[in-house]
Amino acid sequence: MPNAPVDQAGSDGRTATALRPDGRTATQLRPMLASRGPLCRADGSARWSLGDTCVVAGVYGPRGMGVAGGGLAGGGAAAGQGKEDPLRASLQVIWAPRNGLAGSQERYCEAVVRQTVDAVLLSSLLPRTRIQLQLQVVHDDGSLLPCALNAAFAALLDAGLPLSCLPAAVQLALDSQGQLLLDPTKEEQQTSSATLCTVFASRPLAPDGAVLATVPSAVPGGAAAAASSSGQEAVDGMITCEATGRIKALQYVEALERAELACRVIDAFSRTGLEQYQKRREVLSA
Repeated sequence: MPNAPVDQAGSDGRTATALRPDGRTATQLRPMLASRGPLCRADGSARWSLGDTCVVAGVYGPRGMGVAGGGLAGGGAAAGQGKEDPLRASLQVIWAPRNGLAGSQERYCEAVVRQTVDAVLLSSLLPRTRIQLQLQVVHDDGSLLPCALNAAFAALLDAGLPLSCLPAAVQLALDSQGQLLLDPTKEEQQTSSATLCTVFASRPLAPDGAVLATVPSAVPGGAAAAASSSGQEAVDGMITCEATGRIKALQYVEALERAELACRVIDAFSRTGLEQYQKRREVLSA
């Protein structure tokens, strides 16, 4: 996919035009690449790349709590996440770094991913089951957490699990000059004074400018009907905002506006890929 620009005027009316080291403006995403099914033994999997940052996600389950197999592991630091719940599915998230063992930062990322997925997964439709989500970092060149979240969402869709919406994640950084940088690289993150990773339940714009409804769930009747039948509310708007550092209130509001617009671009990319995948399956099954 070509570089996806998200050009938007700042809160002071100016449009960011200064080029960054990689040639992008402050309001431009890096090229995105996504593929479904890279893991043959997973129930659902996806690879998501954002520039040089790449994460592979695998979903195993839902399976009964006493059923082993596939990637469902017992033991380990993440095992406590998957306790049996008679009313809903138990979600276990495992974050595997590229090198070495997982540390406190990986555990924190696991918690953010688990809480975000819990907000959109209609887990009450799958009681007494266990779902394991494995995230393998292939390369980190910045914006790793949103890349992993987008890979997780794509893998959940590939597994056919019921979701109340199709979320999209993006990161912004505030540089030393007070400028907001969309989709920062690792170097830009390290020199920034603040970063924000946001997840929105995207509602893309139709050609006539109207706001479309959220993506239908895998459950017949759509996301709203599925959420209603499961006792959960359909998610709309911002789902997660993970922030570090210090940022002014006006800059925070502007960051959220840019993030929501960027999430619509990512949402359109995801939907286009999903439609192309479904068309290929229909051609192969014909």
